[in-house]
This record gives sequence, C-alpha cells and structure tokens, in this order.
Amino acid sequence: MIFFAFLASLAFLAEGDCVPLTLVVDPAHGGEDRGAVGPSGVEETVLTWQWAVRLRDRLARDSDFVVTLTRDQDTAVTRDQRVAAANQAKAHLWLSLHMNCSPTVSVTGMIVRVYKPSMPVKRQGGGHLIPWKSAQTAFVSKSRLAASECLESLKRVGTVSLWEGPWVDLRSVALPAVSVEVGYLSAEPDLEKLKDGAWQDRVIEELVSALKSYHRRMGW
Repeated sequence: MIFFAFLASLAFLAEGDCVPLTLVVDPAHGGEDRGAVGPSGVEETVLTWQWAVRLRDRLARDSDFVVTLTRDQDTAVTRDQRVAAANQAKAHLWLSLHMNCSPTVSVTGMIVRVYKPSMPVKRQGGGHLIPWKSAQTAFVSKSRLAASECLESLKRVGTVSLWEGPWVDLRSVALPAVSVEVGYLSAEPDLEKLKDGAWQDRVIEELVSALKSYHRRMGW
C-alpha cells in the first residue's frame, strides 16, 4: 500500500511540475503600419490588437501558459524589434495574428501559415550554416507540428487552409513559429465575424485547444 501511495505521489509531482508553455503572441502591424484595410475602413492593426488581448486574457486564466505580447496597444514596433523580444524571452512558441484582404470579395476563410525555406540549407564542415535572417529554418519541424495542431482545431469552426512558404515575417524568428490569418477584411461575412466577440471567443478556444495539444506532444 505504501508503494502505491509513493507512486501516486510521484505522478502528482510530475503533473504539478509540468513546464508552462511560454508563448509570444504577435498582433500584426501597429502605429503607422495599419495593415490591411477593408472596404468599410476597418483596419487590420485594430482587430489584431483586440484579438491578441482577448487571447492573452484567456490564456492568463490557465496555469499551462505564460504569455507576452510583442506590442503595447496601437504602437509601432519593427519586425526586428518583435523578433528580438521573442528571441530574448526564450519562448517556446511564436503565434502571430493577422487578417487577410483580397480584391475578390467572395474569398473567405482562415489560413495557417508556416515557414518553408525557399532553398535547401547549406552544409559547412558537416554542420548546418543558417544565416540569422533565416533562423526559422532550424525550427521548421516544430513549427509544422504547431501549425498542424492549429489547422485541425480551427477546422471545427470554419474553413481553414495551410500555406507554407519563405514568409518574411517568420523567417528570422529563432523559435517555433506559426501565423494565423483569422479571416478576410474584404469579405463581408468574414468581417462581421472578425468584429464579433462571441466569434472571437470560439476561434480563441480552438487556438487554446491547439496550443494545449502542442504542449502535450512536446512533452514538457
């Protein structure tokens, strides 16, 4: 009986000692950079900030996460400053929030973007030679895992696709990184959802589910 009690206490300690997922949430644009602008004048920078705060506040209620934002309100922060802050924080994952825009107003849906190098990584002396501006190359496998979790979770609330490419906003991030475009400002059905608090909460809950799954699969 003492032996089983000892095992139970070890299991409890193991669960209690779980390392929280340190997450950097990047609300795209800010300051003079307004991002995409919908036909009605709704600006991407305003909505990405609203979404990021809502996500941060939701994750703050969960002990599995430690969250920081890359910008404070509607302020201008360069891409290099955002990346430097995330890299210095030694976070486990970078999640960037964007809205899309298209000249074809019928285009709707969400997109999960993940970095894919445009050229194979060169080798030097038996190791990898990765320029700082392409630091994301070293984290592609973990980034793809996080992207796949986001993709599967977001499918429960709408149409979502996976885009892989040498994205400029992700390539210098020296940690696993994913960008989520949560809808099109140019499409009226998407725009109404993007502004709706209830819809924001639905999508955010799916993102939280994806982050928890990624956390478990990484084994922290």
